[in-house]
Amino acid sequence: MGKKKFADTLMLIIEIITLLIFLFYYEKFQIAASDMDFARYDQYRYIITAITLIMGIGFEWRHVIAIIKGNIKLKPAYLIISVLIIMGLSLPYERVMIWFGIMNLHTVKGTISYLLIMPVLRTIISIMAGVFLVRGISEFDE
Repeated sequence: MGKKKFADTLMLIIEIITLLIFLFYYEKFQIAASDMDFARYDQYRYIITAITLIMGIGFEWRHVIAIIKGNIKLKPAYLIISVLIIMGLSLPYERVMIWFGIMNLHTVKGTISYLLIMPVLRTIISIMAGVFLVRGISEFDE
């Protein structure tokens, strides 16, 4: 097995393990939501956000290798977007509801609320933030 194929296989295994960890915490997240235990709900939201952020970083593993090797080139647009997304995803559920209100897709604030509260969308956005974060630091271009 060549180095490239080995690295691809290793990253696939790591991503599968990360996915299993995600599923373990997602179940706990669902239980906290059904119990309306907002403290545990937010705790699991943060854990899931961190796991999916790591998944996004893992998807860009070649860029991560380039960063480790010192191929760093800061791209402000990617970095600013990723930091803003991470900050938004870090807001507690109750704070999102106070600041942005009910999830009404006919208003900008309601759309932001929808994006920050819906678990599936939070997962997708968190993965994107991980990808943007790595691409905002790496000089590596495919």
